[in-house]
Amino acid sequence: MDDFSGRFYNLYLDNLRQIALKWAVGIEGIGDIVDIGEEGLCLRLSPLSPSLSPSLLPQLQLCYNHPTFSPLTQLTPLTLNFSALWRRWQREKWSGAADPFWRALGAAGRPGQMLKKMRVLDATAGFGKDSLRLLFYGCEVYACERLPEVGCLLEDAFWRYHFDAQIQLPIQLLKGDAQDFLARPNLDVDVIYLDPMYPNRAKYKAAAKKEMQILQHVINSERDDELQVLLQLAVNVAKKRVVIKRPLWVKPLSLRTLRTITCHSCLGKSIRYDVYCITSSTISSPQGDNQL
Repeated sequence: MDDFSGRFYNLYLDNLRQIALKWAVGIEGIGDIVDIGEEGLCLRLSPLSPSLSPSLLPQLQLCYNHPTFSPLTQLTPLTLNFSALWRRWQREKWSGAADPFWRALGAAGRPGQMLKKMRVLDATAGFGKDSLRLLFYGCEVYACERLPEVGCLLEDAFWRYHFDAQIQLPIQLLKGDAQDFLARPNLDVDVIYLDPMYPNRAKYKAAAKKEMQILQHVINSERDDELQVLLQLAVNVAKKRVVIKRPLWVKPLSLRTLRTITCHSCLGKSIRYDVYCITSSTISSPQGDNQL
């Protein structure tokens, strides 16, 4: 390793230690002794590449090892690469009419050229794909994650993207439970986005992706009553709308609020986005072009 690569590597390790300190987690491979917690999650830094360069940094990996769920113990470690995902989106032919997420936000213009900027709280950030998509659209994003290992992996992935693209994306990662942030009196966001874990469905046989298998076992499916509390808080806080991502086969959540809202859905191939638009202040029932 030459002097430049060595300095670059040490810079990355220093930054990674700061991220780990923020999220209060240990990382195997940077001198930390890591205990696998009750949830079975731990972080590991992959071995150093002999020809280190900015594009060949060692990978931060999320590992899962839980004795009570043997199928997942065979999963390879999970890594995030936002640069590759962003470049793929740039290459794709985009149409607002064919993008249900864009329609659900009520956005106008094109990705990166929104006619009116939005401040969005992604209250269930997970592995960050939707937060990254919001940034790709041109939104200012606040992303909330309650699992510290996932939050650390997410923050490292954004740091890598910032360094690779030499662009500082307008995102702030928040550590903690979404309900705590939604209860803050001075929260100022236009849109609140919710992507809860999908409920179990006995007849739904399609295998989930690796990252979703991990989250499904660690978090389990949120109950409808928990989601309703989260949705209720979100509707009371958002300035313009609340968007919740759901599978097509799940019924919409019931909602009672003192704010006047109109409701509709934007449909995709296998999911839909339920949209609660804030108009003013009495209880209203769902209505719209694709009714809930």
